[in-house]
Amino acid sequence: MNQFSLYQDGIFRRLAEGSGGLDREEFFLEVIDQAAKAVASKCGFEIELHPTRIQEAQDLWIEDIQSLTLDKKIGGETVRACEYKQSSFLTYWLRRRLVVYSVSPKNPGDRDFDTLFKEYPSEYVALSIGLKLAAFHRFASAPNFHGDALAEISDKGDDMLFSLMHDALVLLHHKNVSPHALYLVFKALYTRMPPPSFLTTVR
Repeated sequence: MNQFSLYQDGIFRRLAEGSGGLDREEFFLEVIDQAAKAVASKCGFEIELHPTRIQEAQDLWIEDIQSLTLDKKIGGETVRACEYKQSSFLTYWLRRRLVVYSVSPKNPGDRDFDTLFKEYPSEYVALSIGLKLAAFHRFASAPNFHGDALAEISDKGDDMLFSLMHDALVLLHHKNVSPHALYLVFKALYTRMPPPSFLTTVR
């Protein structure tokens, strides 16, 4: 597996502490840079990220997650923030710090998602990374999960309905959407709800 893939066990710990002989800043930058450029390439663009803003996003994310952890001690035991919260707070700070500072066309198409990326590159990158992380942790524990499923997991992070993706990016760009609101979005997207009783098969 790629050392800097989003899709690996303990990814949130690695992003906060470092991995593979790299300190936390180096590892975080490499992972986010690789993921962001993959998102941009899929939409037909090349991007450059701002290293200082990436580090600021990491510091602010870690600070928030540590605060959540300290606030949730039960009987003296630490209750760590769930993957949806980790993903949402990371999305929030990547977007707030506007980590994308250079965007250039590589092979842009006229697809709706390509246009969205051109208009909202920082928001698109942040939301896509958060969705991919949430999807990975939602589905990776499934009994039939295997390596080939990673490509499909990656697509799950990109394949929101266009209208939903559009509205989410516009809100992220123009409004101060809280990480708690993002948490509810991620959890709602990946929480399976039973169908209404009238849709069940009558025997």
